Amino acid sequence: MSVVRKSGKKGPVTVREIVKEVVLGPDLETKFEELKSEIMNRIDKELCDSQNTRDFITQKYENLCQKIQILTEVSNVMTVFRRDFKALERQIEDLSSRVTDIEKRSFPDIPSLSSALQYELLPQ
Repeated sequence: MSVVRKSGKKGPVTVREIVKEVVLGPDLETKFEELKSEIMNRIDKELCDSQNTRDFITQKYENLCQKIQILTEVSNVMTVFRRDFKALERQIEDLSSRVTDIEKRSFPDIPSLSSALQYELLPQ
């Protein structure tokens, strides 16, 4: 006796397939196949959604890392600028002090112009 499959699969028919056909019937088997197909489609959709989400998060993370790197570089530049400005400030104070000393030695009776300017430039 030869058994022919409805599904179109090739090869010998298994006992499981025969029992499934006899016990469940063609309508129930079709429902199971539809369910299986729907479940597989949902799983594929969830996988695709999770991959898209992962890609989005990775992109945002990379953008954030770039911004952090840029801000770190800006911070380093600002630190160097502050250091340079402090050094310039010390040099200006030193020069002002020297000019005041020279003025005092050269013109002992006249108040120092540079010290007057220095007091005007100091923050109140």
